[in-house]
Amino acid sequence: ALEGGVTVSMRLGYRAAVCVSEEEKNEEGDTEGDGGTNLDYREREGKYPGDARVSLLYAGSEESKRDDEDDNMNSKQSKSRPPVALVHNLSKEYVLHSLKTSPLVQRYKLDNNNKNATTKNVRLISLAHNPETQIAAYLISNATTQTTPEKNKGKDAALLSPEAREYMKKSLTSAFVGYEQAVRKGYIDGYGVCSNGLSLPEGHDMAMSWRDVLECAVDAFVEVKGGDIRPQEKQENHDQQYQRSSLKVIRLPGNVLETRGLD
Repeated sequence: ALEGGVTVSMRLGYRAAVCVSEEEKNEEGDTEGDGGTNLDYREREGKYPGDARVSLLYAGSEESKRDDEDDNMNSKQSKSRPPVALVHNLSKEYVLHSLKTSPLVQRYKLDNNNKNATTKNVRLISLAHNPETQIAAYLISNATTQTTPEKNKGKDAALLSPEAREYMKKSLTSAFVGYEQAVRKGYIDGYGVCSNGLSLPEGHDMAMSWRDVLECAVDAFVEVKGGDIRPQEKQENHDQQYQRSSLKVIRLPGNVLETRGLD
């Protein structure tokens, strides 16, 4: 192992999810723990609070399937394949589920629980990927259309933009709450953010500030720790180690075209 160990980072936020209606979900027997479904219960769009569709990966199709119950080889029945969407989510529920079921996290826990190991060789950091996507999702879902909520009808982008930013910060705080809990459970060593929005001009709708990240990290820490950041054990010397957030990394683009984040 490298001297001092190695840090491995993983990004979390996007996933492919099957698009099914409530009626289709019930027909498929889409219930947690049941083995009689051909749809992954946890990968259904809308399973987690805050699911935001980014794009459609697969539009769905109709195909012919042999009727196994019919001896007639020419007898077929139509079976549809549901659409698949690219979904973005930063809820604490999704964060904890993703980490708990991650093969990388399982391997990390196995290696670090090795009683024969004298040092911790691997540190695992999970990064909330592109939280600014939640800004776009809010703006799109609240644009003036026939389905626009009554409270938002007639609002222009200038009024919706601050609301969208607050929505993003709530989503990011929720993710950080999940991360703080994951650190306590031993899933990861810390967390961070990987965002293109940190290199966008301040006037851009999807621009983010490092101050937003720190504010969300503080709010999440206080929610999980209950606001008590005092040392767990008092020491005689004055160099007491207070509890602190598990935020470790802020990753952003830095190149000849995206330079704002380096200022």
